[in-house]
Amino acid sequence: MQQLEAPPLPRARRLSLGGRTVIVLSVLLTLVLIIALVALWAPLPPAGWAWKTYLVTSEYALYVVLLGVLCLLLTLALRAWQRYRLAWTVTVVAMLAIIAGLLPTANLWITAHLTGTHLSVGEYFTGGINLGKPDPARTVTYATVEGRDLPLDVWLPPRSAARPAPAVVAVHGGAFIGGQQGQYPKWNAWLNEHGYAVFDIQYRLAPPPRWNQAAGDVKCAIGWVREHAAQYAVDPTRIVLMGESAGGTLALLAAYSAGDAALPPSCPAPDTSVKAVVGLYPATDLVAGWHDDTLGGYTRDAVEKYTGGTPTTAADAYRIASPVSYVRGKLPPTLLVHGEHDALVDPDTQSIPLAVKLEGVGVPHELITLPMTDHGYDFQWGGWGTQITKHALERFLGKYVTPPPR
Repeated sequence: MQQLEAPPLPRARRLSLGGRTVIVLSVLLTLVLIIALVALWAPLPPAGWAWKTYLVTSEYALYVVLLGVLCLLLTLALRAWQRYRLAWTVTVVAMLAIIAGLLPTANLWITAHLTGTHLSVGEYFTGGINLGKPDPARTVTYATVEGRDLPLDVWLPPRSAARPAPAVVAVHGGAFIGGQQGQYPKWNAWLNEHGYAVFDIQYRLAPPPRWNQAAGDVKCAIGWVREHAAQYAVDPTRIVLMGESAGGTLALLAAYSAGDAALPPSCPAPDTSVKAVVGLYPATDLVAGWHDDTLGGYTRDAVEKYTGGTPTTAADAYRIASPVSYVRGKLPPTLLVHGEHDALVDPDTQSIPLAVKLEGVGVPHELITLPMTDHGYDFQWGGWGTQITKHALERFLGKYVTPPPR
């Protein structure tokens, strides 16, 4: 019987449509990972979009890790198709992405342990984005100044007959030149869940210079909340100020300068004192902020529009509008939370020096710095930094505003 010889094996497998798809997908994901690595670790170029790119990649670092793992799985298919060079390249980039994405997570988990925060991986992936806009159904006018209505959005917790609710006056960020009430709605909902009524306010924005008006609007809102306390079932003796970025600056400024004639309320408000104040990544020293010429002078430009000049030409405005100028004993308890990698407001010249000064005069305060975390991190509602901040805020408010019953 004649023995049949087996046909010779082909040197390389012919790529099918599925094989081409794997290669294209591998190349695209590798490019995405390279961009993410550059955004995570390279020096930022002088543009505002670069800060936003870094913010997104740093707050979604675990997603970068998952993309890296997916790329490693794709390399198995690339090797099957004998695309060894591409597989090697994808493997290297994927491993770098996994390491780069895990480093912020590891550092923040250490911070969480030190602060007693239990981090949730499920919340990280399901938290969503903390961005919104004014809700007309909630909006009321708290003052009319120079012919302009100033609105606020009212967020009320479930009513309790036992005791009026404490109130939080929320002050949005936006570099003093942008932003609007309602832009961080998940903070308002979270505070409602914890029993706090929230009054999310709008204030007058620069330009023209508002250094002596924006904080007055915040004080006006405090007076309005106190005047309408019975209507909204809130406790006028337990009002808290809370703000992010420029809103944190204004919250600290209004809290620290209560009763100061240099910054009067913009409407009749006899009592603008507050029980406590919270500043998330705030500017506390405008002179230092002006000298921090990062991101192509973004911060400097905003501060000049807000004050109407430079530290030389508008020295009084910079001094009066800086919370650090008012540090003295018997200020309200203060919580400061700041990302250590803040590209817009440097914690080393802002929150940290303020905390040192508060310590020196005996003001109750807490400072939490978040490693490898940037400005505006709490837009990622489930992110590690946001989870740590929520735990710190709950503990802080429970200590100074709503202590648990004996």
